[in-house]
Order: sequence, then C-alpha cells, then structure tokens
Amino acid sequence: MTRVLLVAVFLAAFVAPYDAVPRAQVGAASPRRLEGRVVADDTGDVVPNARVTVAGTPPRTILADADGRFALDVAGSVRLTVGKSGYARREARIAASQPSVDVRLARAAVISGRVVDAAGDPVPNARVRAQIPGREGVALSTTAESTADDRGEYRLSGLTENDVVLSVQALSLAQRDEVIGPGIVREPSTTTVYYPGVDSAREAERIAVKPGDELRGMNFTLPPAYVTPPMPGGLVTVTVGVPPRLEPAPSRRDAVATARGRVVSAGGGAIAGARVMLTSVATRASRWTQTDAGGRFGFGELLPGEFLVQAVKTGYSGATSGFGQPLNVSTTGADVELTLTPWGSVTGRVLDELGDPVEGAAVQLLTARFEGGRRRLVPAGSPTRLTDDRGLFRIFGVPPGQYVVTASVAEITAAELPGYARSYYPGVTDAVASPLVGVGLGQTVGAIDVTLIRARTARVSGTVRDAQGRPGLVGSLTLTPARTSSVVNLPIGARVSDAGVFEFPNVLPGTYVIHTYRGQRNRSTEGEFGAVSVSVGDRDVAGLTVQAMAGSSITGRVSFVPSASGSEPMRSAIDIEPVPLDPDLSPATGRATADIAADWTFAMRGVSGPRRLAVTRTPPGWVLKEIHVGGADVTDRPLAFGTAAESVDDVEIILTDRLNQLGGRVVDRSGRPAPGANVVVFSPFRDRWYARSRYLRSTVASSDGTFTLEGLAPGTYYAAALTSVPAGGPDAWQDPVFLESISGPSSRVTLGEDDRASVSLTVLDSR
Repeated sequence: MTRVLLVAVFLAAFVAPYDAVPRAQVGAASPRRLEGRVVADDTGDVVPNARVTVAGTPPRTILADADGRFALDVAGSVRLTVGKSGYARREARIAASQPSVDVRLARAAVISGRVVDAAGDPVPNARVRAQIPGREGVALSTTAESTADDRGEYRLSGLTENDVVLSVQALSLAQRDEVIGPGIVREPSTTTVYYPGVDSAREAERIAVKPGDELRGMNFTLPPAYVTPPMPGGLVTVTVGVPPRLEPAPSRRDAVATARGRVVSAGGGAIAGARVMLTSVATRASRWTQTDAGGRFGFGELLPGEFLVQAVKTGYSGATSGFGQPLNVSTTGADVELTLTPWGSVTGRVLDELGDPVEGAAVQLLTARFEGGRRRLVPAGSPTRLTDDRGLFRIFGVPPGQYVVTASVAEITAAELPGYARSYYPGVTDAVASPLVGVGLGQTVGAIDVTLIRARTARVSGTVRDAQGRPGLVGSLTLTPARTSSVVNLPIGARVSDAGVFEFPNVLPGTYVIHTYRGQRNRSTEGEFGAVSVSVGDRDVAGLTVQAMAGSSITGRVSFVPSASGSEPMRSAIDIEPVPLDPDLSPATGRATADIAADWTFAMRGVSGPRRLAVTRTPPGWVLKEIHVGGADVTDRPLAFGTAAESVDDVEIILTDRLNQLGGRVVDRSGRPAPGANVVVFSPFRDRWYARSRYLRSTVASSDGTFTLEGLAPGTYYAAALTSVPAGGPDAWQDPVFLESISGPSSRVTLGEDDRASVSLTVLDSR
C-alpha cells in the first residue's frame, strides 16, 4: 500500500502535463481510450480546465481542455473524480464497456462568517469545520475546513447538498486563585465550540446547504473562558520591590505592591483592549487584565518579587522577542512600557491561464537572504496561505520589508492540478523577473494577483535506501534547486512508498539535488544523510538510487597555550563545529556541535560533505590558535567527510589566551563621534571570505564612537565603518559583493598574535 508523505515544509507538487495521459492500468483488460466532457449541471456550459483524476496507485490527473473535453487511456472499469474551483467534486464509476462520459458538476455551496472573542476582537488562525452528523447525530465527518484570517474571517467552500454543523476549536483556560490574586489562567486544553455557541454536537444547529448556496454571517463569539493562542507580544521582566521590614515568610496580607504600565504601538499611539498577562517568576502563577482607552494597565495587591509582563493584541506582534532586562523599580511598584508592532498584510488572487480562480493554491512570501555563501530567495517567515474558491489569499503578520510573492499547487493534493509551474507575481516562472512587493509598517498591500504558468515538466523517480542499504525512508526526502543554478531555495516534496520507491512529479527543467536526511540524533551526532545531483530536461528521469550514509566521526582533544595564568576556561563556553562548505552536499539543518568531556576530549559523529572545522564560540579571553589533524595544520582547510574511511580521530584544537586587539574611533564627515556605526573588519584575500571565517568580524561603535575587537586571526585587514550594512540575515554583511564594494575606501591594518593596534574611521555612505 502506498502512502503519501509530506517530507518538506513547502510542497511544490505537480504531476504530468495536461496533454499527457496516465500510464495504462495493469490488469487483464485491454487498454482503451476513454473520452469525456465536463459541463455545469445547472447551465450545461462547458467547464474548462476541470481536474480529472483516475483512481490508482498513485492516482493520475489530467486537465480538461478549454472546451471541457478530456481523453485518457484506461483498462477495464475506472473511478473518476472530477472537480473545479467553485464546483462540488463529483465521483463517477465508468464501466469497462463505456467509451465516453459526460460529467456534470454542481455548483458548490459556501458558508462564511467571523470568529471573535468576548471583547469583539477577531481570533486569527481559529480552525472552523463543516461536519456532517452521523446517524446518531453525534458521530461527525468533516467535509470542509477553513482557518480564520487576521480579521477573524473564514470561508468554507466546496460543500455539497447536505445538512452540516459548524464548529471552531479554542483553548479553554481554567481560572484559579493563586498567591498573586484571582484571575489565574492555567493548563489550557483544546475545546470545541459548536455553532451558534454551544458545547456539544447534539445541541448544534443543523444547517441545510444546497448547490450554489452562499450562507453568510455564520459568526462565532467565543465566551470569556475560551481564547486561541495569540501571536507572541513583548515580554519583559518586572521586579516589584520589597517593602522595608518585610517578614521572611510573607502572607497574603503582605500583598501590597503594584505593577503598572502602558501598551503602545510601534506605529504610534496607545493600544486599547490589549491583553496583558502578569506571571510570577517564582511560582509561575499568572493573571491578566486589559488596557484602557489610553493603553494603560495595572496590577495591585501583589506579593513583592519578580514578574514577567506580556502584552498581546490581535493585529500586532511583539517589537522584541524573548525576555527583556529586569527593571529597577521603587519599593512600592514597577512601571513598564510594552511596544507592539502592527501587522502588515498582502492580498490578491491566484488565477489560471483562462483567468479562472484556482482554489487551494499555496501562496507564500520570499525574501532575499545571504546563506551558503550567496544570496538566495528563501521563505520570509510568514505562514503559507491557501487560496479560497474565489482564488483569494490573505497573508498577514507581515513585517515591513521587500518580498517576492510565489504561488504553487496546494500542499496536500499533489496530483490535483497538473501541468503548472511554480509561478511568481504577476505571472512569470523566473523569480528574478518578479517585481518586489514592498510592505510598510501595518500596511495592507492588495491586488497582488498571480497567474499560474503552464509548462512541460518531467517526473523524477527512483528508490531511497537507508545507511544499511535497505529500501525505505526514515526522515525526509526533498528535491532542491542546486545552489549554483537557482536563486530560489524552496524544496519540493516527494511521494514515497513503504518500499522506498519515490516520485517527484512535475519538475521543471533545471539542475537539482535530492537530499535524504534522518535528522539530528543529538547535539553531537548528525543523522544519516545522502545527496544525489540530477539534471532534468523535458523527459522523465527514472531509476535513481538515493543512498543514505552513516557519515564520518571526528574525535580529538582541546589543548591550551596560556601565556601567564595557566588556568583553563569552562568547557561549556566552547563550541566546535564542522561548518559546511557546500549546502548541496550537507544537511540544511542539524549541524553537530562537539561534546567536550572533562578530560578535554571531544567527539562528533554522522558528519557528511565537505567541511571546515571551526571553533564557533570561545570563552572570554581565549581565541583559536590552530587546528591540527595528524600533526598537519588544517585550521582553514576544507576536509571531506561522509564515509567511515573519511573519519578522523586525531584532531587537536589549540586555544590561546594571547589575544590581539584592534580598537579605534568612528566619526562622521564633520568629525563628530558616530555612535551605532557598523564597523566591518575583513581580510583583503577573497579566499578567506567564507562562512564562519575567522578573518571576518563586525561590531557596533559605542555611544562615544569607540570600538574594540579582540582575537582576530593574525594577518592584514581592511576596516570600514558604515551607517548600515546589507539586510538579509545576520551574515549578510559577509556577502563578497558587499565586501568588494567597500574594499577601496577601507583603512588597512596589520595584526600579529599579541598586537595592539588602533585605527580611526570615517563613516562611509551606506551601500
């Protein structure tokens, strides 16, 4: 039995082009030609580009032409499933003696509405279902699902004539009385609420739907006990001061302290109705309140201590993530200001070449990011959104920036829409040709319509094997455009059977790498990994074998060359990693970090692909001096890993406390200090501009314009100061194109192992 595994976060799933026919089914019956036509049941009009799927293993799909006609080769009786955006799916059993068929599609019914909380605020990401009650009125089968957007709006489409009940999932938050006061929220559990606001399917309203119905206003208002998980807001630490003469074991009568504050928007102005939660660091007990019209909030009758304050509001995300710094407060209370960032959004439609809406297309935003030694387009972080029956999409929670918008066939139904390439706004297959879409703070950018492009594609298939040579998949299997041939880094997922037979349908011409990866087993062990390069043209590529390998082991010890003290640093402050040189030949995630034992020996296992051994974190006052393998200096040399024979067991990592230091001062063109200027120090030799290179460093000038960098590798450097560095990830300033652009006006300095040097820098224009 074949199972479909979604083995990539993003699935660009395509099958045979529209003018191809499925392979003949195996059986005693002779192949025959089945012809048909798809028409609308109510008008008799043809339905162009309808999807016609033949049941089988795997199922095969073709598209009807512009006249609604289709033809395919089959054997014996077959079962067809026919669908089109805006119509209900129709299943038809075709007898072996039937040479042609007309399939009539009924218009689908639609139910829409909103999900709001008790305060009337929308509940984004709430999951709404339309379900058909069973005979006993309790057992339910889901016929349609939808996820509410940032306005709380949902839309259930593709409904057939039936009686349905509606439900929404929420979190039930039980209230308890704890030491910091009433209103505690603890231990959330998933709860289902049925329309129009009841707790059971038996009490739910039965909604009769008929073909073509559009039932609006089916709204849910969640009671106060129910909320859905909000997006993270600003989270800071508040310490409530201890009153004088406080007894060592305070009782509730000592709860006299207060915490208060204000919630504001990064776009300006106070935020009313924000939910603010106060959590005791000591007890983890929490309680919440809401801000008033001026964005103010307060908590009274608190036991003195340390607390966390978090603010959330639909339509906003936290300006910062994680924990803020503890606040210095008076003995009577604490004041805090929380800043939330308004969401941006991108809306539009996905259409086919006839201008008809495409339902279930996956739309996502891409952003340029420097990774693997070059800039590539990668997912921007906003979730992928699916189009509805009108072809509409809405991507929300978008931070300010420049994006490329891309659309592809939806994730689950890989065989349902064949012959379409991944397309980019407004309707091109080359991401470089797609105009950037700019989103400002809290801005909604509309009318970003994407037309899917028809293209001839190929099928890539073969067998995947584990490290012992057994057919089968444990982990993931992806097809990714080769780093050297594409600016887009979006993996394609495969169908994989229990026997390890895989298929990547509808692959555009190009050069790709197939990766199989089991995943990191622990901090120091990467999982089984295999990589195969494949070139795809307009013909199918079959018979490939993707073999995982257990990888190589790296063992050795850390030694020290102290100059004076003779003391050793903490082991926990040292990270040793095998840094990949070529992302096509190493896992994209899950890089090993060495386990360092008490005797300073270390080990890493399961390492594949060309790597450089690097000390990526050193203790204060220490720096890497050299790395030896078998007595040879390999400090900056690539090493090959992957097989047991390529393992190394005599690595010596040498650290020294003889640090050089480069300091200086940054001024603007008027000679005034330039606080916050970005200082970039880099080797003049281009072969040292690689990922995690010890010849590339950056810092930010302090409030008086001064800066200090310690522990540079001995050598000659360029130094430059800029008001800003390129966007696109924390390492974007290491882009060779950028470094080349500032090489000319940079200052030059040479450092030995224990040198002290100073340089004066004038801020360059941002590039």
